[in-house]
Amino acid sequence: MDVFGFQDYREILRSELARRMKQNPRYSQGAFARDLILTPSRLSEILHGKQGVSTKVATQIAKNLKFSDNERSYFLDLVESQHGRSRLLREAARLRLHRYRRAPFAEKLGDDEFRLISDWYHSAMLELLRLPFHKTDPHWIAASLRITPEEAQDGIERLLRLGLVAVDSQGDIRLAEVNQRFTGSMHSESFQKYSRQILLKAIDAVNQTRADASYSYMLGIARNRLPQLLSILKESCDRLAETLDQDQGEKDVVYCMALQLFPIAEPPARDLH
Repeated sequence: MDVFGFQDYREILRSELARRMKQNPRYSQGAFARDLILTPSRLSEILHGKQGVSTKVATQIAKNLKFSDNERSYFLDLVESQHGRSRLLREAARLRLHRYRRAPFAEKLGDDEFRLISDWYHSAMLELLRLPFHKTDPHWIAASLRITPEEAQDGIERLLRLGLVAVDSQGDIRLAEVNQRFTGSMHSESFQKYSRQILLKAIDAVNQTRADASYSYMLGIARNRLPQLLSILKESCDRLAETLDQDQGEKDVVYCMALQLFPIAEPPARDLH
């Protein structure tokens, strides 16, 4: 079952129940409740929308349904988007769900697969396909991204091979109707290659005075607060992307927003004597 195709966690449960009953005509809603470690009455109220689900119960359900880590996260976000304890938690979950649906990387696109599309222009090509007037001709793509037609053609073929784009009934290339995410390591050789290329593109934009904005800040921080800072930065970037996605204006250009946080000074430990 592809849980990413559902917009409501209850639909996931109904679909799984129907699948099990089809496989075994003797299987019942009561048996499903037993397998989820819920009472039959509680499961019935959940399925009919009369009762919500807490994060603890949702985690239990995801475990009993043997969801993968990504499936579990998606399921929990569906629950949190409806039943989060605060408006902020619910909005944050909805934002994460939107990024799941929009993300241009495969659910199981690990290091080996990402290596095929680690050149920067692959992700740029995916964004070009979001523009309403886009063309899939390699020469148009090459002119738009300032790459060679050969690179554009190879890029299209790689994206097709990985299922990130598809060919529609008219023979045109379009974004694939799949929920895909990168799950490899940011420390892998291929991801580091991609990051270096993005930095070089930023340097090139500065050299050509084409960078519309460039900000940098030196920040003194407590080392143990770094995870919290990274979480804040990621949420801020996600919110910006969400705002741009909801922009009603016709999109006509693709920009790259790159954010780096790295140590620049690590003084020796203080002498306490």
